[in-house]
Amino acid sequence: MKKYISVALCIFLSFSLSAQEIDESGGPLHVAARAMRDRRYREAEEIYRSILRQTPGDVSVNQMLCHALICENKFLEADSSLRRMVEADSNNIGNYWYMGLSAGTQNIDSVAIVCYKTYLRKSENNPNQKVKAWLYVGSSFRRIMHKQGLSRTQFDDMLFYYKRYLKLNPNDVYAGEVQKFIDSVSPKRPEEGAILMWDETN
Repeated sequence: MKKYISVALCIFLSFSLSAQEIDESGGPLHVAARAMRDRRYREAEEIYRSILRQTPGDVSVNQMLCHALICENKFLEADSSLRRMVEADSNNIGNYWYMGLSAGTQNIDSVAIVCYKTYLRKSENNPNQKVKAWLYVGSSFRRIMHKQGLSRTQFDDMLFYYKRYLKLNPNDVYAGEVQKFIDSVSPKRPEEGAILMWDETN
């Protein structure tokens, strides 16, 4: 599977939005959400900043701002903000989700794995858990397999998270491709002490 369920390519367009346009569209958060869906990340960033000038302590809006910044490749600001929010509240699961998203977008897969695993552990009993975190852990291990190789423990971890995702979301559009990858990689499980580096080309 060549798409690897990675974060979508982030682009941004500068776009000014008047207060009247925001009000007519159902409020600033609705406008910002639509801008994010349409990949107008700069527009969304400015809306979130405007909201935070009125309510600077709103963690959810701060997280959404970080999401916009990540999509604009403004990683330094996003990561710094997320670290501060974790220091203020280490149990807020959203912070770990966006930290994983940021690390994954930057191809820092080992950090993404830690963040997503923390998210999953802390959201274990949360009915709104984002199950794609299981997929993203598996895909992070997969990319590490391509670049540095996986130990047996890491290999088993990769398959565990992929299989868990398929169990939770069997109707995912990529489910067939994920299962095909599991079937093709399973016979390649490395011996104890060995490393599997496989780019999936042979």
